[in-house]
Amino acid sequence: MLLYKLIGSIIAPPGLLIPLLILMAILSYRKPRKKILAFFLLLTSVPIWFISTPYGAYNVTGKIEDKYDIPKTLPTSNTYIVCLGGGSSYDKNGKPVQPAALALERVFTAVKIAKQIKAPIIFSGGNVYGVGKTTEAQIMAKAAKEMGYTGKVILEEQSRTTKENFKYIAQIVPNEQNVIVVTNAFHLSRSEKLAKQYLEKNTIIPYPSGRLTDPIYKGTFYLYPDSSSFMTSCLGIREWIGIGVNKIIK
Repeated sequence: MLLYKLIGSIIAPPGLLIPLLILMAILSYRKPRKKILAFFLLLTSVPIWFISTPYGAYNVTGKIEDKYDIPKTLPTSNTYIVCLGGGSSYDKNGKPVQPAALALERVFTAVKIAKQIKAPIIFSGGNVYGVGKTTEAQIMAKAAKEMGYTGKVILEEQSRTTKENFKYIAQIVPNEQNVIVVTNAFHLSRSEKLAKQYLEKNTIIPYPSGRLTDPIYKGTFYLYPDSSSFMTSCLGIREWIGIGVNKIIK
């Protein structure tokens, strides 16, 4: 099984890139030797392998996710639930038909909380790329309805970035309210900071809709590259960059 999984992990990207880089490094070292190029190729293969493994994904993205857990108690009055957009899935004609996988997880969590505490949901997300007329907020609200949610829904349809999410949400939520921010765990750190910046007179409660990394080391399999771990690491790297930029640009 170990051999089967190993072969499966290196016959397709991103795992395939690692032996290819090593092979290119070996060929570069043949006469006439290009030592700098060979060294660079070998050096490049290491971080690609690292971020492509569950172990690497946890160390890149999981460190952000570890900060958050599901709150044990939630306020049942003076509360708004904010569900952040995260893209849409499309049909063959390019028409958005439902929230993308990560966004769908956020919608499900927001609906679950809303049914529990009877609070309104603000679905936040505009038409990010300006194609068509449908907004992410509309798609999420439609999905919530299909999940059986019949409570109050508020649409924020102007935002195109996380920063704009909270800029426009601040124009909707009154002061002195509890605001439950629902998004994926890897996205919560940046979201919480922006929420506190724009909703400074409100109480912010971060609520993770789920995490992408597995915090439990599971032996050799944890070191095999796969596309899911690569994507998770890339999302984490993007978040670390966003966190850094937000510290510089208020």
